[in-house]
Amino acid sequence: MEFDLEDRTIYYVRHGSFAYGTNIESSDEDFKGVAIAPLDYYLGCFKRFEQTEKYVSKGADKDEVIYDIQKFINMASNANPNIIEVLFVDESDIVSISYLGRMLRDHSDLFVTKKIRHSMAGYAHQQAHRIRTHRAWLLNPPQKKPAREDFGLSLVNKVTPSEMGAYEHVLSAGEVLPESIMSILAKEKAYARAKQNWDQYENWKKDRNKDRAALEAKHGYDTKHAYHLVRLMRMAGEILRGEGVKVKRKADKDELLAIRKGAWSYDKLMEWFDAEDKLLTELYEKSTLPFEPDHQELDNLSMKLIREWHSI
Repeated sequence: MEFDLEDRTIYYVRHGSFAYGTNIESSDEDFKGVAIAPLDYYLGCFKRFEQTEKYVSKGADKDEVIYDIQKFINMASNANPNIIEVLFVDESDIVSISYLGRMLRDHSDLFVTKKIRHSMAGYAHQQAHRIRTHRAWLLNPPQKKPAREDFGLSLVNKVTPSEMGAYEHVLSAGEVLPESIMSILAKEKAYARAKQNWDQYENWKKDRNKDRAALEAKHGYDTKHAYHLVRLMRMAGEILRGEGVKVKRKADKDELLAIRKGAWSYDKLMEWFDAEDKLLTELYEKSTLPFEPDHQELDNLSMKLIREWHSI
């Protein structure tokens, strides 16, 4: 990167738990920003800038991501929750903003569409999946690393990945394979799933935060994932009702912090999640928000910001 990123950053905000107002003593500060690169990065063939990340060693007190304006607008147009939030942080969480950053923020409503139902709920479903997976590991941890012989397979893999892919292609076309090959495929798949589960379990044990692990052991599930799940689902509902993007959680801050500490049981969380997911479907159908953003208007915004910066 051959330019001064800080000088070209038009919008820089606090992100994550500090922006939500749900930070605790151990919370790290996260920041996100938007920059406009030199003109040759847009007009030339070989220079590219999409984003830069600064994640210092684990436990550092400041992480940041700076996006190029074009990538930022593209991601926001797809209702990426982490990006949409950047446009709607509380004024108190804006660290720096130029007149071009203000222009971008003033057009934030262009990005609010029905896509929110799928993007935010999609992130929440990922949290639910992690909660269920980690709970299964807590209650019934894998006892040993899976071995090929446990699945009736030879020690040496006799089916190469390319052959596996070819067999899958044949099956997807509706053709029938010999029973002997079908049996080997089933065993190889079962072994691959078990090995993947073991590897994920080992990484989870190694990387998890001690305080978070203690809460997880006490309550039987990952309470931090639960707090994010509830926040995402509630934000999606608010947006679909036409109440706006409420990043700073003023109304439910205390409840979210309580959930993070294990105030809800696992059963209550999952019952709430299922009911809320059905409600979001109803809200989606009733919402008057557009299905898609106006891409031409977003293109115009992107071009205007880049032209303004370069005065062309």
